[in-house]
Amino acid sequence: MRQVLIAALVGVTLLLAPTAHAEEVVQGGVHWPTAESLIANERAAWDVYARRDVDAPNLLSDDYVDLLPGGEASDRTAHLAAIVDADLTAYSLEGFRVIRLNDEAMLVTYEADWASSDGETGRVAVTSGWALRDGQWLNVFYRETPLG
Repeated sequence: MRQVLIAALVGVTLLLAPTAHAEEVVQGGVHWPTAESLIANERAAWDVYARRDVDAPNLLSDDYVDLLPGGEASDRTAHLAAIVDADLTAYSLEGFRVIRLNDEAMLVTYEADWASSDGETGRVAVTSGWALRDGQWLNVFYRETPLG
């Protein structure tokens, strides 16, 4: 249960800390964030989570959904409220891939290893969905799938 809670809480802050100067590329009239800027946002979010920084700015959409490992869905409000109880002491992220779906949607996938203060560890495959809303790229979906 604790592993499910930790996995869900990571989704809370995924994209809570936008990069200071997220770069964009204009292509076909669409402002696309670079793969590097989306990856930087993902890394910064894990940092925010580890610090339990409830005051960090966020890039979560109002209709943000985190699909939890057990199949339940959690919304933006629930995730933001849960950050206070976060217990992430170490993590590493690798294997990033950024996939452009269409002019208004992108996916970021990667794997994450994490540890909590009580020595619990886990490895997850992450899928994070982004959508262009009113000229800003926002995180609309997050899913962690436990590995091994």
